Amino acid sequence: MNRLQIETEARTLMAEKTASSSYADSADIINWINDGIKDMCIKGKVYPKTIPLNVVSTDRDYNLPWDFIEPIRVDNHRGIPLDEIDLEFVGRTFTLPGRPLYFYFTTTPITLSSWSAGTPYVVWPSSGVHTSTYIVPTTPNGYMYECIVSGTSHTTQPTWSTVLGTRQIDNTVTWICRELVSSLQTINLYDTPTTAGGGVGTYYLTYSALDGGLHSDQATPNFASTLHHYLIPYICYRWSIKNRDSQLAMAFYQEYAAGVGLQTPPPKGDQSAI
Repeated sequence: MNRLQIETEARTLMAEKTASSSYADSADIINWINDGIKDMCIKGKVYPKTIPLNVVSTDRDYNLPWDFIEPIRVDNHRGIPLDEIDLEFVGRTFTLPGRPLYFYFTTTPITLSSWSAGTPYVVWPSSGVHTSTYIVPTTPNGYMYECIVSGTSHTTQPTWSTVLGTRQIDNTVTWICRELVSSLQTINLYDTPTTAGGGVGTYYLTYSALDGGLHSDQATPNFASTLHHYLIPYICYRWSIKNRDSQLAMAFYQEYAAGVGLQTPPPKGDQSAI
C-alpha cells in the first residue's frame, strides 16, 4: 500500500464523504502515518536493521546511528556474536588481550560544530572513522544535519531544510536533516581491539531501528509492507482523539495494538493528538 491508499482506507473507515469537508486534511494524515511508523518501531520493534562497523585498533568506542533503539546482536569480524554486559561489570569480566568478547552501551554528549566552507566531512562508518559528522548551521535553526555522503562542503552555505529526513547536496557532501539532540548513544567494545590480537575488522551491528516513514511522495523505502494495514487503525485512533471521541479512539487503538503485538493501552488522558 502506498500513502494515498492508506489515507483512502482511513477516510472510508471514518465515514468521510469528501476530503474537502473532512476534520482531517492530508497533512494531518501524513503526520499520523509517520507517527504510527515511529510508534511501531519504538514499541513493537518492527524494523530490524544491520550495518557494518569498521573496527580499528586504536578505537573501542563507536557512536550508534541516529535511528538506533536497542541492540539485537553484534557479530565480530569472524561472525562470532559478542555478549552484552552491563556497565557495572566492566573490570570484572574475562578478556582476551586485543580481542573484544563483550560490548556495553554508554551515553555521551554530542559534538555539534558549525558548518564551515570548503571543509572535508565524512560519514560513519568509514575506514578509520568511528563517528558521523553532525553540524548545525552558522545561524542555528533548531535542527542538526548528519553527513551521509562524504565530501567537501561548498564555498557558500546551503539554505537548510527544516523537514526531518530531507537530504541536501552541499558541493560533494550530502546532509540529512535530523532532530537536534544533546547526546549520542555509544557502543563500547570491551577491550581495545588490536591487529595482533585478531580483534580488528568489519563487525556487524543488528538493531531495532526507527524508519523514516511514508512521505508525501508515496514511497516506502524501508517499512515492511505487511505492516501498512495496521497504520489505518492508528490513523483512525488519532483522528478520533482529534474529534474528542475517546470511546472510538480506544476501539481503534486496541485493533492497532493487537495487530502490532502491543500489550499496553495508550496512557489515560493521552492528549498527544489534540
